[in-house]
Amino acid sequence: MKTTLEEFTVREEDTLQIRGYAEGLRHEYPEADIRLFVIYCIGNQGLSVFEVTEQIPSLD
Repeated sequence: MKTTLEEFTVREEDTLQIRGYAEGLRHEYPEADIRLFVIYCIGNQGLSVFEVTEQIPSLD
């Protein structure tokens, strides 16, 4: 099955993985302002960038 760049959507397992990385960074650098993005490079079609908009809970 071939998916075009325009049809491609972010996969939930990728957002879960990036949130896990961000959680570790929040512990190591609590002063950092972290924004989450998932970037896919799709063959020779180009790339697609998705911002993960759900906020990371504060450690306060």
